[in-house]
Amino acid sequence: MKLVLFSLLIFYSMSVSAQIMNDTTVQALTYWYLGETYKYYVENETYQVSAADTSNQLLITYDVRVTVMDSSSKFYTIRWDYSNFISSNSDSTMQSLMKMGEGLPVIFKIDPNGVYMELINWREIKEFFTIVISELRKKYQAYPFMDAALDKIEALYTTKESIETTSTKDIRQFHNFYGASYTLDSPGKGTIILPNHYGGAPLHAEVEAELYKINEEEDSFTLRFFQTINEEELKNSMIQHFSKITNAVSKDAPSFNISNVKDENITASVIHSSGWILDSYQISKVTIDDIIKVETRNILLVD
Repeated sequence: MKLVLFSLLIFYSMSVSAQIMNDTTVQALTYWYLGETYKYYVENETYQVSAADTSNQLLITYDVRVTVMDSSSKFYTIRWDYSNFISSNSDSTMQSLMKMGEGLPVIFKIDPNGVYMELINWREIKEFFTIVISELRKKYQAYPFMDAALDKIEALYTTKESIETTSTKDIRQFHNFYGASYTLDSPGKGTIILPNHYGGAPLHAEVEAELYKINEEEDSFTLRFFQTINEEELKNSMIQHFSKITNAVSKDAPSFNISNVKDENITASVIHSSGWILDSYQISKVTIDDIIKVETRNILLVD
């Protein structure tokens, strides 16, 4: 199957302008065709590190079918269909949510070069989770402690912005490098503005993107991306956010303080000259004093 798959990719790459421009420069563009579809396997792991201890480990795996639904001179319409969710957490609520989510596609637009534009079916996603959470409230009405957990989940699906943040993490990773050219030994550096998930003003982040390797034999190239959020802005936002929470619980609660905080992200993707991702890996680390929260995601082309 993999031999057939790579034969098809080679055929498509011969039909378009090569993305490997020479032995030092590439361009990451989506030379995709209407109706093209590929299947990917995804592993998403989260865990927490404190001193020498690792805790709160959670591994979720799933399959996703990526399909080009529409193609024009202005944008592509892309559909991601999810299936085969498996979690290391046997909690019945999580299992129910994953099972219900398998029938829900995520449909979005990208520009002609592959840059993510917007989520299209966010209203459908919102309505779906409203119904799902309502059913779970009925199912667990004998367990009042479940309300708080369901409230947190529901809050993730209330607005277009929150739904995009929650539902497109893997999609944004997939499309991270598209729309630009890259040259060996010439990394691009800059500052970007990110939404502030703790509330308040957007956060500034220093970023660097580089062409790590060109593999002419496999007609592919590897790109890497590094992102670090401004520590002072992040620290102030966290203090304000967590102070509001503690004050809501008790007005006599001690003031919340953080001495060390970091938010770092590294993404690496192998892209075929047809424009399709072969493999993409991302690791995100959030450090709060002596606690490090880690999330990794690997997206692998399988069919």
